[in-house]
Amino acid sequence: MRSVRWLHAVHRWCGLISGLNILLLSITGAYLVFAENIEAVFDPPKGEVIAQVPDTANTPLQEAFDRLAKHHPGAIPMGLRPAEGGKAAYTVALLERPATVHRYAFDSTSGEVRAEVESKAAAIHEFVLHLHTDLFLGTLGGVFIGMMAVIFLASNLTGIVIYTPFMKGVLYGTLRLKRGARRTSADFHKLAGVSALAFNLLMAVTGIFLTFGLLGARMWAAAEVQARTADDTSRSGIATSGAPRVPVDEILRAASAIHPDAPVSSVVFPGGFQGPQHFFCFHERQGKLEKFLPVYSLVPAGNPGGAESIDVPPWIDAAMFCVPVHFGNYGGLFLKAVYCVLGIGTGLLTISGAILTMARWRGKIRARLARARRTIPVRSITLANEEG
Repeated sequence: MRSVRWLHAVHRWCGLISGLNILLLSITGAYLVFAENIEAVFDPPKGEVIAQVPDTANTPLQEAFDRLAKHHPGAIPMGLRPAEGGKAAYTVALLERPATVHRYAFDSTSGEVRAEVESKAAAIHEFVLHLHTDLFLGTLGGVFIGMMAVIFLASNLTGIVIYTPFMKGVLYGTLRLKRGARRTSADFHKLAGVSALAFNLLMAVTGIFLTFGLLGARMWAAAEVQARTADDTSRSGIATSGAPRVPVDEILRAASAIHPDAPVSSVVFPGGFQGPQHFFCFHERQGKLEKFLPVYSLVPAGNPGGAESIDVPPWIDAAMFCVPVHFGNYGGLFLKAVYCVLGIGTGLLTISGAILTMARWRGKIRARLARARRTIPVRSITLANEEG
């Protein structure tokens, strides 16, 4: 009996502690499931053409960077991202001190360099993603979300132990509507919990792996890269050169030669965590699930031929594999719709649990007040008799 009460208390308090955050995650998660589809509908507006590369056959990317260096004297190249789908287009980013970032879209077919204008759908996506992953609090917010996932997992596990005996003699989907609001809420809470149990466990476990796995992956990557670039003369600050030491095209070719089956998806220029002498390249594998598994390469800025691959430990692969499983973006619209409905059901589960807890507390308060009213007259009579 004591163990059952203890489990009820753990289940109740775990639900209350994580409930508000889980409700927020269910709402933002329902949007993030369809975020890619929403962005695909709203094409980003085209910005103003600020340069036209006349000879696109002669190192087009380097020519674009040279033109941008003239347009923003003193600006430092930060990153490069090839367009998806094998298109001959790129997004480049430059940093103008102290903290102004300029982004441009370069089409190597037409030679146009346009100022990139972020679409409203992309801005909303980024806002909701930060709200979902770290509450705009960075690493601290991510750890908080991870702890809420641990508490949510405990709430689900205790719910299994508590409600399994009660569900044995009840037909699935039964709602006793004539037994009062509290009983109906309890039945709805049990129904929602059982219906979304597997989904909730999946979200909790993958959320824990994602939060702490990605945090560990960033720490591992920084330590690994710094160990490989220990010979760099300086690791403080950012690169001071306005242009790469070698053409950017050579950097891309060197990185692609290491991983021919995994195209380069992003390039971080010298001056970041990898030091002032190396380019850090992200690669994307082919396949709906494989593309989430990380592939990295490190290319010396002065010697692209010395490019090397960075082997990723299995636990990082496991953490990254949780990304599509957690967000449901490895399947079609039907799977996304299932994720959305179950996610909203999880939010309703937290609301019904809060209603049950409030009703329980309200009942206890009323019972205590009723006992207090019954004992006050007795004490008054006793005192009156003693005085008499």
